[in-house]
Amino acid sequence: MLRAMDCRYAWPVRKWHPIYTAPEGVRVVTKIDDANGVRNETILVRQGQAWFTPNPAGVPVGYQPTHGSIS
Repeated sequence: MLRAMDCRYAWPVRKWHPIYTAPEGVRVVTKIDDANGVRNETILVRQGQAWFTPNPAGVPVGYQPTHGSIS
């Protein structure tokens, strides 16, 4: 059983790619991974240079992910 503090381990092991390789209009698991650590791991959809939540409203996010995984 996972505790709340262990939620970062809930995602399966993934092969991460640079975000610029992510296809447009497809749900992609994204994250920010930089000198400050890994954060904002979630599912987003790319439209042009912008990233949106995958729900019908398509709310834009205020950040640029660094890595993505489709698998």
